[in-house]
Amino acid sequence: MPQFAPGEVKTAKVAMRNPTAKAFDYNGFIYMGTDLAVVSEKAFRLLAGEEKQVSFPVSMPTTPGVYPVHIGVFSEGANIVLYRAVEDVEIISGVAKFIYASDVKQTLYHQPNYPAWAEGLEISVDIKNTGSGAGTCTPIWYVETCYGYHTVGLGQQIVNPGETATFSGRWYWPYGPMEPDEWWRPGFIISGAGPISLAFGRSLYLVSVDIPSQIISGSKYLATQTIHLPYAADSLFRVELCLTPTRRSVASSALIGAVTYANIILTATKDYEVKGVYTDRVSYPAEAIDWDYWNRPFPLPRGTYNVVSSVYHWYATNEYMTAGYGWIWENYIVGQVQVV
Repeated sequence: MPQFAPGEVKTAKVAMRNPTAKAFDYNGFIYMGTDLAVVSEKAFRLLAGEEKQVSFPVSMPTTPGVYPVHIGVFSEGANIVLYRAVEDVEIISGVAKFIYASDVKQTLYHQPNYPAWAEGLEISVDIKNTGSGAGTCTPIWYVETCYGYHTVGLGQQIVNPGETATFSGRWYWPYGPMEPDEWWRPGFIISGAGPISLAFGRSLYLVSVDIPSQIISGSKYLATQTIHLPYAADSLFRVELCLTPTRRSVASSALIGAVTYANIILTATKDYEVKGVYTDRVSYPAEAIDWDYWNRPFPLPRGTYNVVSSVYHWYATNEYMTAGYGWIWENYIVGQVQVV
């Protein structure tokens, strides 16, 4: 359930569609609470068959509690629909907001009483609570290896407003003497402060993700991911925004945002936006048997999906420049979408 501070101002985005063969003017309303108190109103027009997102500025209630959310639409004085949102909203007296207060500090170390090959890495990072309430922070370190990811917990702490806490952990190569084709990389951390790359630190971070809260299976929609990237002339980064089911049995995955992915060559320190309109589909259907079949569109089954952000740095590991990458962060959950 989303949580907000009393009086906090947010923007609600609702997908609206005119199913008729005639253009209409509409008035949309956002209601909160069991008494259906109006918290936002917006006039908009839809052409015949048109679908678009309508933005509603919303000021949250000032009294803590759980509020059901309803969306109402009127046209020419007639009540067209009253729809209850998938999730209620909770107003709490204080909300924690975490930021990284340092880059990741890294120190090589040798595991005591282990062979000479048991070299590892010790890391620590400072996280500050800049919000109005206390919160629990539980960072997870993802170490990238040729055998997949290893996760290392960096501890769990309650951080009060204005306070900074230090989180730390250790990892070492557990597979015996390293062979020529074996490798590992420091990877990234994901916490309540978002993702942070051990290689790029705070200079690379996710600024925002703008996605609809609800989409119609088989329809087109817009998704925007804004990422702040460090200066790295002629370096290639790949940015992905993916949709994965909260229940793995529903579907494998689907791609949203730019078509499959977006490649960005960095030339300056600034914010980069990745935008795209995409028709939702299952990208790995279980019945896929060949390349052409795999690339056909498959409308997403109805249900709730996590939206995950992934970014990696592309570098060559062969002379043809066709292989090699290192994740900066992967599968960081940035929201949810309801497919109806």
